Amino acid sequence: MWAIVPLKPPSLAKSRLAAVLTPEQRRAWFFHMARRAIGSLRATPGIEQVAVITPDAEVARFAQALGAVVLTESHAAGTAHAFADALAQLQARDPGSVLMIAGDLPLISSQALEPLVDAAGRHDVVIVPDRLQRGTNALACSPMDAIPPCFGEDSCARHVAAARAAGRTFCTLQLEALALDIDVPADIEQLRRHPGDLIDGLPMPSAVDARAAA
Repeated sequence: MWAIVPLKPPSLAKSRLAAVLTPEQRRAWFFHMARRAIGSLRATPGIEQVAVITPDAEVARFAQALGAVVLTESHAAGTAHAFADALAQLQARDPGSVLMIAGDLPLISSQALEPLVDAAGRHDVVIVPDRLQRGTNALACSPMDAIPPCFGEDSCARHVAAARAAGRTFCTLQLEALALDIDVPADIEQLRRHPGDLIDGLPMPSAVDARAAA
């Protein structure tokens, strides 16, 4: 299985956190989470290679230094476009199965990924929803074109519908460590509930500010 991580240019990332974090702080969050995602994926048994798709030269160098294969996107056009572009570029490599996963999951770890890889060995399609049960934070497909990526608004329901329409075996996997992505200040508030070194060294807005901007 190959894992695919889409990464925007840092200047465009985490724009919905602008009310509580400066551009420099949002950049720090972006690279911290991307590093954690790539490292966790590369350490997970069953994931043979990690590919990062990005239109940004700085991000490409960053990902390559972490051992990822870099796929070049012509321009930033959203998550669904990035994954579709990556799948097209990977066809010649014939990866068999792929895991399309967000690059902004602060709780991601190789341990958290193991149930997902296991489920992907038993189902054509595995869907991991976000914490609100609307978006999709990870989508595993075997074969790689089992269903088209339907990322965007209400993507979880659309991925389920696509799997049913295609006659694929599928499951929706509830994984707390992969359900939290960082898009808005309320997500940072959720992250505060988790102890450990996950956010050590990262700039944090005050709890009051984060709630006010949610």
